[in-house]
Amino acid sequence: MLKVIELGGTPTIGDCAMILPSAIKGPVPSSFLTILQITHKLGYKFGSPLYDEVITSCLDLKELDAAIAIVADLETGGITVSNEILDKVISARADA
Repeated sequence: MLKVIELGGTPTIGDCAMILPSAIKGPVPSSFLTILQITHKLGYKFGSPLYDEVITSCLDLKELDAAIAIVADLETGGITVSNEILDKVISARADA
């Protein structure tokens, strides 16, 4: 995705969507934040289930900072995070 941008092109939403599952399942789910930010800068947005899955994965892997950063990025970008997911993040932060 970054190489396409470096070469002057614009990745499609399909290109971005193909990368996201790997980022979610990779050893560092926080890398999703970078991909998410680039995708949003391109004007693409995905559905709540995808965002919920990523935040939940971060929490499961004890990547609380990544989960909080993703929630902040979504809210800043005008994407509403469900109350259920916000409750999970707040609970994880209280337990930390």
